[in-house]
Amino acid sequence: MEKVIQEFERQFALELPPRLREALLNDLIPNENVMFETLDHKVAGWITEFFPVESDDNSSYASEYEQISLSQLLPRNLLPIALVANHDRIVISLSGRDRGHIYYWAWGGGAGPRVKFVPISSSHRCRLRRISFWFTARNLT
Repeated sequence: MEKVIQEFERQFALELPPRLREALLNDLIPNENVMFETLDHKVAGWITEFFPVESDDNSSYASEYEQISLSQLLPRNLLPIALVANHDRIVISLSGRDRGHIYYWAWGGGAGPRVKFVPISSSHRCRLRRISFWFTARNLT
């Protein structure tokens, strides 16, 4: 797994936060539905899938980063790490003062991936809601 993580980091010239790296290396990422709630208690929901670092299909850190962050739907320092039941995403900050912080990102008001976005600006920040410094949701299956 370490080599897979290093290859992903090298491919996109980024570094995963230490706690995410540790969770990946120690197989601590849940493989079941997990409930979450934002710190402001305005959004709660179910995470239906945690993306793998690499995969043969279109759901991996690399494919999500290319499709969402590099296409400027999100700032480049945010990496989608999980899918929410309504196609929203859970993202982690890769750099800056909030490095390692986890956020909920409303993809487009529930309209799904067909929503057309303009490049991220300060007005889009309202779509990001802080979840926690580190992901501590409970498994509720």
